[in-house]
Parts: sequence; C-alpha cells; structure tokens
Amino acid sequence: MARTAFEGFCGPSYQLTNRYSAVERLVNWYLLPNETKEEKKFQVDLAPCPANAPFCTLPVPSPFNASNRGLIECRGVAYGVNGTIVFSIDANGNFTNIGTVQSDGLPVSMAANGNGQIFIASGGVGYVIPAGGGVQSLITVPCDTVNGPLLGASYATFQDGYGIVIVPNSNKFQISGTDVTPLGDLTQWDAANVDVLTGQSDYLQACISWREYLYIFGKRRSQVYYDAGSAGIGGFPFQSYNETFIETGLAAVGSLCSLGDSLIWIGEDERGQRACWRTATFQPVRTSTFAIEEAWASYPTVADAVSFSFTWKGHLMYQTTFPQANATWLYDATASQLLGKHIWSERQYTNSQNIQIARPELFHCYCYGKHLVGSCGTDGNPGAIYYYSDTTFTDPLGASNGAQSQQPIVRDRICPHIWELNNRVIYERIEFELLRGVATQGSGQTPGSAPSIMLRWSNDGGYSWEPEQTVPIGRVGQYGWRAFFLRTGYAHDRVFWIRVSDPVYWSITAASLNLRPCGS
Repeated sequence: MARTAFEGFCGPSYQLTNRYSAVERLVNWYLLPNETKEEKKFQVDLAPCPANAPFCTLPVPSPFNASNRGLIECRGVAYGVNGTIVFSIDANGNFTNIGTVQSDGLPVSMAANGNGQIFIASGGVGYVIPAGGGVQSLITVPCDTVNGPLLGASYATFQDGYGIVIVPNSNKFQISGTDVTPLGDLTQWDAANVDVLTGQSDYLQACISWREYLYIFGKRRSQVYYDAGSAGIGGFPFQSYNETFIETGLAAVGSLCSLGDSLIWIGEDERGQRACWRTATFQPVRTSTFAIEEAWASYPTVADAVSFSFTWKGHLMYQTTFPQANATWLYDATASQLLGKHIWSERQYTNSQNIQIARPELFHCYCYGKHLVGSCGTDGNPGAIYYYSDTTFTDPLGASNGAQSQQPIVRDRICPHIWELNNRVIYERIEFELLRGVATQGSGQTPGSAPSIMLRWSNDGGYSWEPEQTVPIGRVGQYGWRAFFLRTGYAHDRVFWIRVSDPVYWSITAASLNLRPCGS
C-alpha cells in the first residue's frame, strides 16, 4: 500500500462542460504559493477568503437602507451612494447625508480631482461633492443633451486637472472647464469641450485614466488618448495616441478596474468572445481561461458584471459579480504570476435558505486602514458597509425587521481527477495536512468548538456523489491531531470533494493518498 502526495489537491477552479476532462472547483479559498525554496513541505496552500464584518450600524428604517451603488476614498474619507442618497462615512461609522441623485438602478461612476472634489455620474446626470463634503452640500451640474453645459454623464474619470465623462448613448466624451475656468473645478463645463471618436462605430462605454494615458472604451473597440496640452488639434488637449486602437471592447461597464500595474475588464468584440482582458503596454492580454469563458458563455448576460480590485495579504485580487447569473469570480493576479498560469476561484454567500449565491458586496474602497465594501442587499442588509476581516469567519444576514444573524462561510474544493489509464485503484486512506488547533473555546454545540471536514467522492467524473463522511480536525490546542479517512472504495476514475463551514481559520496545505492498484 503506497503512500503518495495528492498532486493537484491545492488548485484553482477549472471545470469544463465535459467534467470527464476537468472538474476542479475552488470556492471561498484562494491559493497561497510557496515563495521559498527552503520549505519543502508545501508548494501551494489553500487560504480562506475574508468574511464581511460590520463596519457600522445602519438603523432601520433609514435613508441609507438602499442598495450600495458605489464607494470611493478621497483625502482619507469614505464616500458612497446608497440608492439615491450620497453620503460620507467617518472612521467611527457615522453617516452624513450629502444629497440626492437620480438613480437608474445601475452602479454610479465616481472620480476625485486634485482639489478634493468628487464627480458622480448617476442616471446620466452629473453631480459634484465639494471638497470636504457636508450635509446637503451636493451640487447638481446643469445638464442638457444639446445645449449643455454638461451633455450628460454615464461614466467619469479624472486626469491632469480635467474631469472627463462619457456622453450617454454616443461616441463622444466631454472634458470639464470653460474659457474662464479651464482647470480644477468639476462644476464648470462647456458643451464645446467635446471630442468625437470617428474611428469606431460603436457607442462609448467608459473612460479611465491610467499612467497618464486616457483609455476610451467602446463596446467592441477601444482607443488610447493622451494629454497634448495646447498642442492639441483645435486647442482640445486630449488627442489619439499614435492612432492606437484596442481591438476589443467593454462588455460590462462595471467590470473596468485598475490593478495598479494594468487595467482589467470583461471584454467583448465583433467575433463574439466573452473574456477577461488585461493591458500589457497598449494591447490586451487574455486573462480568463477556457473554463471561465465556458461558464460566462452560459450566463444570460455579462453586461451586468460589477467588479473591484483590492490587495489582500500581498495578493492583488480582482473580484467580479454577475447578478443575473448569481455568480462571483475571483482572479488572483499575484498567484497567477508566481504559478505561471491564470488562477481563478469562486466566491459565494450562504443566504437565509442556506443556498449558495453570489457575494452581496459589489463595491470597494480602502479607507481607515480597512477594505470597505458595500452591500447590494442580497444578504438582507441593503446599503450596509462592511470591512473584509481575516478574524471573522461568518457573514452577516439581515431580516426585514432589522434583526441580524450570522451565516456560515461554506468552502469547497473539488479536486482534479485521479486516473490511472482506467486501471482500478483501491483508495485505502486519504489524509489532510492542515492548520490544527484552531477550534474556538467551548463545548457541545458551540460553533467552531469541534470543527470537522466533510468528504464526498465521485466515481463517474463528478456527475454524481457518494454520501458525505465527516472527520474532526481537533479541538482548540490539539496541534498534533491528524485528519484522515479510511477505506473509501475503489474506482477507475476518482474525484474527491471536500467541504468545510465551521467558523474557524481554514488553511489546508496538502493531502496524501494510500493507493493499491488492483488491475483493470
């Protein structure tokens, strides 16, 4: 009976339509690669994704109890939009009502300038939070689709003193400023300060400033601009950079993010591909996998995707949620670079019916030393502001009467096939190398006091599963405990599935197998 390392036990999500080919899933974990050559025990660790911990209390009823539509940090203060209400929130979780915007139910676009103003594009209209905010201080920018001064705003960014917006349902973008106030004031606009992208036929979707270049995204094709200053044609400062086009567009306006070293988005082009792209110099590099693209192709739409980027324990992450498809995906740019392949995993939330759904947090900003995220309301807490926590292992669940409870975070790993050329193999033992002694204090039914790991397996490629078995991983302080299963049968093609949900720090390093070949 030979013992062998379980190759591929710690891996990403990669499940194809043909599960006999690829069946892997990783849910609510991310991969932690080993960066040292000295440590031989593990190459990749399964580390737990963070939980939502309450940052503040939202009274019920409250004008802030509506789906969060955007968050931004400016000069050390967090600002956001819940429903139609613009707010700021201080380090103690106190809200200030700044004013009201029109809402089309879609995410808002927010951009801060060098003077501390914040421009908001909501429902096609532009608004400005003055520097420092304040109660009912929101300014509505006069808007007329013909006469201006603002022609409308569906997306906003900031560069070199200019506010820059996409004019809705057009191939135009407009920059802030007038002859009297050319720079620095996001409340000042002139209908003449418009450029038309004549090099493409599709309407513009979004714009973003990155590394002093202005990226203008259409639905099927995009273009790169730069600030030419007074040398611009006709005095307009932003000019096409060497007529540089990107032959893919933006399929989901809310998916566009900066990773710091690159831009990332969910794209679509005239060839019909739904994929994730990331800039390399001025051309996109495919970042999704065949498995991801198969999954996205099955969604009713990807246009509703909402994404944000964040850095978690040194990992540069990109989280994107598809509300209609009820799915959330996490791309780990750091692990992808270290492992030499694109690393995607799945994130899920357990709702009141104990069904796994997409994550409720859709927007993010880093402020007060915390990763703040806003709830869309699928967790029963519309408008709630949470922070990502690595010491909390449950998610909040709200009720219509304001009552709060905690839901478990269910973490899954469906492992790759164990296949020995269709030879029959007896599985005598499977053992998990994991963080032990992490149980909580308590006895009996206290959550987390006696954590256990659940195991199921499939002998038909992951299409059906045997009943689960559980084994404890030890109580608090039992660092020498060993977690293993014996006599799990035989198969020509075996897939193992582990699941955990106890509210403890779940970190799994590896697994080992005792196998006994027994012919064909």
